[in-house]
Amino acid sequence: MTGVRVTFGLELDGGCYPDPLGGRRASIGEVTVGPMGLLGLLETRLGLGGVPAPEPVRVLQYRRRLEAAARGRFFERSLAADPIGTARTLLEWRDTLAAGGWAGEAGKRGRLADLAAVERAADVPPLAGGTAERARAVLRELERPGRSSGIARLTLAESADKLPPPWPAIVGALARGGCALAALEPPPGALGGRLRKLQLALAGRPTEGVEGPEDIVLLTASSDSEAAEAVAVWLEEGAEGTVVIAGREDNALDRALTRRGLPSTGAAPHSPWRPALQVLPLAVALRWLPRDPERLLEFLLLPASPLPGGLARRLAAALAAEPGTGGRRWRAAMARLESDDSQAGARELSERLEAWIGGPGYAPETGIPRAELVRLAEMTAAWAAAAGGQDETLAAAVQQAVAVRELLALSGEERVPQLLWDSLIEETARRGVRLPGRYGEIGHVAVVAHPGAILGPARRVLWWDFSEGAVERAPWSPWTASERALLAGRGVQLQSPVLEAERFWQATVRAVGAASEMLVLVAPAQRRGEPCGAHPMLARLASALGGELAACTRSCLERSVGGEPAAASGVLEPVPRRRLPARVRVWRLPAATHIPSRKLESYSSLGKLLDHPYQWVLSYAAQLWPGLLQPLPRPRQLLGTLAHRLLQEALLEPELEAAAWSPDAVEAWLGRRAPGVLGEEGLPLLMPERLPDRQRLSAAVARSVMTLARLMREGGWRLAAAVGKRGLPGSELAVEGTFAGGELSGELDLLLVDPDGRHAVLDMKWSRWKLDGEQIPLQLLVYGRLIEQSTGAWPRVAHLFLEQGVLYPADALRPIATRSTWTETDCAAQWPAVEELWRARREQLDRGLVEVTAVKAAEGEGLELPPEARAPEGAPRFDGGFGALVGWLEQIEPDEEDDE
Repeated sequence: MTGVRVTFGLELDGGCYPDPLGGRRASIGEVTVGPMGLLGLLETRLGLGGVPAPEPVRVLQYRRRLEAAARGRFFERSLAADPIGTARTLLEWRDTLAAGGWAGEAGKRGRLADLAAVERAADVPPLAGGTAERARAVLRELERPGRSSGIARLTLAESADKLPPPWPAIVGALARGGCALAALEPPPGALGGRLRKLQLALAGRPTEGVEGPEDIVLLTASSDSEAAEAVAVWLEEGAEGTVVIAGREDNALDRALTRRGLPSTGAAPHSPWRPALQVLPLAVALRWLPRDPERLLEFLLLPASPLPGGLARRLAAALAAEPGTGGRRWRAAMARLESDDSQAGARELSERLEAWIGGPGYAPETGIPRAELVRLAEMTAAWAAAAGGQDETLAAAVQQAVAVRELLALSGEERVPQLLWDSLIEETARRGVRLPGRYGEIGHVAVVAHPGAILGPARRVLWWDFSEGAVERAPWSPWTASERALLAGRGVQLQSPVLEAERFWQATVRAVGAASEMLVLVAPAQRRGEPCGAHPMLARLASALGGELAACTRSCLERSVGGEPAAASGVLEPVPRRRLPARVRVWRLPAATHIPSRKLESYSSLGKLLDHPYQWVLSYAAQLWPGLLQPLPRPRQLLGTLAHRLLQEALLEPELEAAAWSPDAVEAWLGRRAPGVLGEEGLPLLMPERLPDRQRLSAAVARSVMTLARLMREGGWRLAAAVGKRGLPGSELAVEGTFAGGELSGELDLLLVDPDGRHAVLDMKWSRWKLDGEQIPLQLLVYGRLIEQSTGAWPRVAHLFLEQGVLYPADALRPIATRSTWTETDCAAQWPAVEELWRARREQLDRGLVEVTAVKAAEGEGLELPPEARAPEGAPRFDGGFGALVGWLEQIEPDEEDDE
């Protein structure tokens, strides 16, 4: 017999088991292919073909045809709302019809008539042929008289009558052209045991008298990683003659194999979220107005980035502190760039930064010019090509950028709105790319993606991830019964969901029948942390076993795949159960541990030491700090920071002073100034969904400005002449002094002076909280002490609560005779207790005792303080990020103390 001998199956495009060579060194005239492989083979032998159009290109072409025919059609509104998504879905519908033989026929009205109108749409480019058109072209060529495919024998892994259209017609045409058809020979199966009983039952043959070893295992595990470890230990004994049905791509098994020193299979998952594939989408996202600081932070923190790592990290830290691109911290990071590099190098980096994250912004509705998107795509391709080498993800980034450029040219749009862009970029990244370096290694266990890819016998079949989520659902048919009847009457054959399920069952039967010694079904309770149910085939297999499935079930915590105790197999080692350490109020450090004092304390560090010593120890003695991946400021914290700055600037605005701080003047000034400040330090508030917060900010600043300006005018107060870090007098002033523990520093929000030279320290908080009786807050005492040391007199102290526009104490700026709370005398009287508390805490640390104020003290617990010491300011409103270390796992939102 001359001609090619072909083995064909729907699941054979991705490889099969056994290897087609069957242990031979080479073969001639034999191929094993799936649908795409057979289609390509037939096109080659029949002289058909050409370069197939990429699917994203066809989606855009079909979108143009839909738009040309949309008026009054069933898809008109969907197309207007989501043109690419609608075009993609309807193209899938249309291709399914074309595969069944539809050529644009329809009734007088309804959805089929509307799609037929799309086929006839004039004055638009034609739709490039897809897989259905290619298959139909092959079929027409095969049906020509005297035409031969050159295929001598076609062995089918599935029954011809259960193949989806148009494959039954193609198989029939091949047979009429002289090709011999054959069915795949069933494997011999097992010799005995439960496995043989199951195989006979699935084949519909009697099972009486079949006895033998326990050769079916349903392996249960609490997670996929736990199951993978058990499987890897089992495969260490030898993988010859074993085939793994991997199902959906999964990296858990390969990780376990690597840990055991076994060759990995290369069945790593593909993902569109690899860092290199995010460069272009994020670069474009930074052009939309308002600019989203979350996207900017993601771009700066990409592991694969076109920006130097040091610069990106500095800018990310600046953005996390002040979320904007023109604020003080951002400018400082850029200034450091200029000081660290040569003039030419700094200029080149600055230009590169501007090219990637700067430039003009565009409204999502009107869109970005196509030329700008092409420029960004070319930049991405050039960067990835230069950095790529053999990196698969960078090569994919180049391909993505090239595809985007082609799609933009094809779209015909001069400006691309955001919705259209999002759909275009999604089309180019659907497949994604696998994890770098995750390739199949020499000698790895045989692996297939689907049970239908097992064509011959195997000693052992292991069905990895035998659970519900590992099975792709049968395709959903959008057509009604009447539409299907209409199509059938015109000779159009549609895929049946029932046949899809039956094909999967046939593949399952063949995979089970391939095992001669052992069948292992791995059923984890969770996959990637998410619960998963039973595999849909489990009930049918259990029924075939006649109630013996329970006897086949093994937990990998108790027994290994081979049946021995889990501990003996090396999967798990017994560990005695221990209770979690109890949360304790006091840590007692080893005697040799010495925690030295710090040379300089600030208010924030001194506050930790006095009120929450464990935070001070972990921060400064243990030097534990948050990592690089810091989120943007929390809403209230950001509101407080922005309100600080706006109020400080407003107090110095001559225009407002001239208008006597009238509500209209303040509101008009805020309307002009606030957008600029938000762009520099408050980008999150510019997002559309944050409009209520912007209104809340403006209202709070207006109230506070008018309240404070009135009190200053009544008492003759003015801002101190000293200039702070923003260059504003009396605002954000750095002050220094000493206390019992050494040097002390602080930063004052506002420092006022009256006509008699007396000072007032105002500390701003976003929102009011409950104050502790007559005890003056530590922050105000520290700042007051530093001013007292520099001027010789204690200042007045107060909080300005911005959201409420309230000063507390309300009489803080009034004449002395009217004041009764938090007076200068009160400050002087309470300061010694602060230093006494410091001495007590220092003595505790010297004894190796650390009080954990996050843990509620039971009776008799805690550390006693001398009566003359200041009372600590209560339990922490926030755990400082150390919750897991102290056993205080409840993350409490920061209160107003953290809004500075």
